[in-house]
Amino acid sequence: LGFASPDAAIGRPVTAQLRTGTAPRTIIGVVADARFGSGTSPVEPQLYYYQPGIIGGSSAAIRFAGSTERAMLAALARSWRQLVPDIQFDAASADDRLARFYQPDQRRGQLFTAGAVVAIAISCLGLYGLSAFNATRRLGEIGIRKTLGAGTADVLRLLLVQFIRPVAVSALVAWPVAWLAMRAWLAGFDQRIALSPLYFFAVTLGAVALAAATVLGQTIRVARAEPARALRHD
Repeated sequence: LGFASPDAAIGRPVTAQLRTGTAPRTIIGVVADARFGSGTSPVEPQLYYYQPGIIGGSSAAIRFAGSTERAMLAALARSWRQLVPDIQFDAASADDRLARFYQPDQRRGQLFTAGAVVAIAISCLGLYGLSAFNATRRLGEIGIRKTLGAGTADVLRLLLVQFIRPVAVSALVAWPVAWLAMRAWLAGFDQRIALSPLYFFAVTLGAVALAAATVLGQTIRVARAEPARALRHD
């Protein structure tokens, strides 16, 4: 409406477009935006006014406190059956009505989560098998290194870096793709969070930690092997 601030609008006259036509009104208060639809739709300006007499609406909004939602719905249903037993009682909370707008996004998120879990499980199995094969293949090399003075920590670092480096590099390569995909998805929302590099750093650290935990058992077993046994195996 062109006001500099919410405080500047209080007490100013406006012409409101009501159901019965236009009418002059005076602004007595300003409230924060209330979203009654999907998060992808912008919040439209709302005007709240007092209308005496019968309200020509088919629904009623009830605010309650000090009771659970289930108990309140049960009490409303009993009162409704006493007043108008011939009409079916139909009620839902504001959260339930708003949740309908976000069900597609929730289903999509559940689908992506399930796919990510399966992909991570397959990757961990492959990484574990690769670590077992690599540990067996390099057992003689590790025995020689330990004979020449390498400690358990040195061997452990050597083997862990071999598996962690590809995971870290692949995560860095995936950053631009993930950034573009997330930005395109968030662009569809009227209000959205800002993408931060911290999210990508956290995911990368999680992937590296998961890879290290997957191969740690095999790596420790090989790193602690006695040099004589390793050379005899070779």
